Amino acid sequence: MGGCCTKTHSTDREERVRTKNQPSNRRRGRQRDNYQPVQERTSHGQSHGYHVNLNTANVHELSVLPGISSHKALAIVEYRTTHGPFTSINDILNIQGIGPQTLDKIQDKVYVTSHDHKRGLHDNINLHTVPTKGKHSLRIGSWNLKCFSVERISDKKVLEIVCTTILNNQLDLIAVQEVASPDALQMICDELNNPTLRSVKSHDRHKWTCAVSQATGRMYQSLEYNGFLWNDNKSIQLINSGLLGGKAVHGQDRFVRKPFIGYFKVGKWRFVVVCIHLKATGLDGSDIPQLKTEIHLLPSLMKAIKDQGHSNSIVLGDFNMDSNDNSFKDLHNTGYTNIIPSNTPTNISGHNPRGSHQYDNIWINDKVGSRYEKKWHVVRDGLKINDKVGSRYEKKWHVVRDGLKINDNETVSDHCPVWADFRV
Repeated sequence: MGGCCTKTHSTDREERVRTKNQPSNRRRGRQRDNYQPVQERTSHGQSHGYHVNLNTANVHELSVLPGISSHKALAIVEYRTTHGPFTSINDILNIQGIGPQTLDKIQDKVYVTSHDHKRGLHDNINLHTVPTKGKHSLRIGSWNLKCFSVERISDKKVLEIVCTTILNNQLDLIAVQEVASPDALQMICDELNNPTLRSVKSHDRHKWTCAVSQATGRMYQSLEYNGFLWNDNKSIQLINSGLLGGKAVHGQDRFVRKPFIGYFKVGKWRFVVVCIHLKATGLDGSDIPQLKTEIHLLPSLMKAIKDQGHSNSIVLGDFNMDSNDNSFKDLHNTGYTNIIPSNTPTNISGHNPRGSHQYDNIWINDKVGSRYEKKWHVVRDGLKINDKVGSRYEKKWHVVRDGLKINDNETVSDHCPVWADFRV
């Protein structure tokens, strides 16, 4: 039975946050836990979750690992060129100068790519090693799917990549931007619930549901919608959802594309997810002033939500700006922390699979911060130019780069999905 895309109105309390919403028959409550924000860094300023694929990393990427000098990094690259890909991280013990002590230092920071040649449309899908999700974890992600239309998702290659990316990464709740048609999100739900593709059938069956906003604004040649997609087997409830009203912040309509706000409940945890797609920088940076204006409005928006009794808040999506930009200073000062570290690229293309800019992120307030488990990860393998297909908070986050490639020059989107784990 297919999942359903829903549109829900707000209650009177959400109306005081000035959202344009749709009706709901569920009640909301408050969470009054006293959490503390936590964010652990290594001595080099990097999060402990840095993972390197031994089969694809270059000399520079390998040399940042503890105990791996540039000479040893070069030896690793030369070994795999001569002998082929590593099948286990223990294989590096075959390299002269690398012994058990070095392996002990890096074993939780490296991995190797595995392959499955029974994947359906694409025999060359690269399956990355996804950081383990705890039994009581909720994996929340964000993905700008770039002009995502019914015509686009009707391409089985695109449908397979989107669905297997969601399933391979064990995503539970995804905020989606740049949806060109509400029916496109429903088509993802339908495939996840009643799979027709072998690669989707190979996963455990769950029930998926989606909710699509009213039009948030315009994009190229169409209206734009945002949406939420979630796994009902995780007992996720969408209590209400709606767009931010036009005069919500300082009485001015200053978001080109209005944020989509979802009020969720999982067990006893109630939290708000604000799905963002901010103004792009424009040709030659001509729209950067408008973008920074929107970033400066975020603290006021989040304060308005908090004033209505919603203390657990997550802001995620396409910010079109690196989190190290000074325009985020006010958001930092109001107790929000970006999970994806600054200078971590989240864009992707067939010609630039490594990415060059950070656009997407997940920001959490101090109430949600204590659920962070101090692990983060970027999946960069499986996206070489000759690949058909590259494939409460627990301190895990992830930028997905596997499985996003359709052919040599095209990807499903120019954005990578990003996710984070939350303890529930």
